[in-house]
Amino acid sequence: MTELMKREGIGNGPSVQETYPSRHPAFSALATALAVSGVMAIATPGRAQQGCGPLAPPSGPTIQVSPGQAGQLRGIVLAAEAGTTILLENGTYDLSGGDDSSRLSFYSANVTLRSFSGDRDGVILDGGYGTNEIIAISASKVIIADLTVMRAYAHPIDISGQPGNPINGILLHNLRIVDPREQAIKVNPVGDGYVDNSTIECCSIELTDAGRTHVNPIPGGCYTGGIDVHEAQGWVVRRNRIEGFWCDSGLSEHGIHFWQCCRDTLVEENVIFDCARGIGLGLSQTGSCRTYPDDPYPTAGFKDHIDGVIRNNFVAAADRDLQRRLRTWQHLRVVEGPPLAHMGAPISVSVFSVRRSTESNFSRAFQSIPCYSPYQLST
Repeated sequence: MTELMKREGIGNGPSVQETYPSRHPAFSALATALAVSGVMAIATPGRAQQGCGPLAPPSGPTIQVSPGQAGQLRGIVLAAEAGTTILLENGTYDLSGGDDSSRLSFYSANVTLRSFSGDRDGVILDGGYGTNEIIAISASKVIIADLTVMRAYAHPIDISGQPGNPINGILLHNLRIVDPREQAIKVNPVGDGYVDNSTIECCSIELTDAGRTHVNPIPGGCYTGGIDVHEAQGWVVRRNRIEGFWCDSGLSEHGIHFWQCCRDTLVEENVIFDCARGIGLGLSQTGSCRTYPDDPYPTAGFKDHIDGVIRNNFVAAADRDLQRRLRTWQHLRVVEGPPLAHMGAPISVSVFSVRRSTESNFSRAFQSIPCYSPYQLST
């Protein structure tokens, strides 16, 4: 039994399909909000999910930066020492000058970048499709919070350890990420520079109609998506809203996707709306990627994802074409313990798709969401 299974009670509690109420009141109120308004009511672009509290005030040295210093921001980030918090005043920061002059590269551990006001709509880091990665993290315990990142040529936020230097403890909190040309948040190690035990919470990640025209058409016609993580262990993705990842031609990547030998992923209380694919743990059936010294399933063959929990997420599509594209699992088989604990086979979990035509449709669909005890899924 792995640490995630122990922590989440998998294998120790009642067997299967035990009702597991959401731990957060936002989800107990979600059905009512949908029935009344007919639209998604939480995690709107201007604010985080209900119940996402603010970060604590900075405890170490701070550097306050104004929009007029956008051209100096890369140097400020590079020079920041451990324990420093960089506070951005409200306004738009033009970071369209390319990687060498505009990419914010974090090489020092325990550095924070956040807005001074705490309003994520007040601070905008705009790559103008001229900079590949607007924020690039290669150090542990970096925090990015309370701001908007938009129009990266590749990934608004890219996270990777370097060979011989794995990293951990990254926190992305209360961000708005808009119109990435490729994946909004990309986690991909360089060699054995794995990125473990990190959190994405309370963020809004969206692809708009305007941004869709800039999506990278190669490969496959729609090379974009929300969160894409490779070879990582112990991540938590919670209380985010992810919306609009689809293309007229080609198939977008998932709203949330952990694969390439990821492990112990917890995905909970997220809203995924109008995305071609919802939540994926694993994808490939063969390959070669990260191995774990304590391999809990040594006879299982290739394991594209080991031990994950997906619970209390809301996945829906208002667009009828997207409803047809979504892989919809109306009945999920829930298992506990080793027999199906590895996820070597492709699995893409979309709890349901629903038309946005009547209040009763939303109400019935919400009631059909499986709310089981911490679980693992198999088709």
